Amino acid sequence: MLSPKRFDYFRRRQRLEDVLFRNVHRSVRRKGYMTPRDFFMAVRWRAGITMNNIKASNVGLRRKIRASTALVLDDEKTGTLKEKIAALTDMSGIGVPVASAVLAVCFPERYAVLDSSAWSVLHQWSQDGELDQRLGSVDLESMPSEEEAAVREYLNYQRICSRLANQVFPTLPPKRRIRALVGALKAYRRDQTMTAFLKRLR
Repeated sequence: MLSPKRFDYFRRRQRLEDVLFRNVHRSVRRKGYMTPRDFFMAVRWRAGITMNNIKASNVGLRRKIRASTALVLDDEKTGTLKEKIAALTDMSGIGVPVASAVLAVCFPERYAVLDSSAWSVLHQWSQDGELDQRLGSVDLESMPSEEEAAVREYLNYQRICSRLANQVFPTLPPKRRIRALVGALKAYRRDQTMTAFLKRLR
């Protein structure tokens, strides 16, 4: 596993999503719902190809986005992460990866975006015994496609990311820790891939 110093190095190498996490986040929390623009900015951030599928498979999409995101932002109505995911995945074309992006924008201090590179690193560390067992482990090589299993695995991934972020980035403001962790894991994975590629050069 990386030391806090190495985590910080990779965190600084990630591309910052300033508009999404500064402006959109504040606006959404103030209004209590997402506009279609806010919603699709979050979708595009993680899965741009999905935008047209969501649009094509939902009648009354503006109303659905507002209703679903208002529900997600109201902790009294959707108190658990599982309930928040269910509120979002009720819309056609929305799976756990897209729901995680929306949740990460709405609650950056609580939720991690589901990222395949971050998942891969956590899985590798789990298999190699490098991830502190108190944090948990990512046992599957990739996110399952079946929704119930995907929700279960995302809940586990989320717990690990939250705990690890608090452990390695204690001096960052809480709303930046999880995103910093996922960004550092992505940058670390890119660095691993490049190193492996360069070793194979003749």
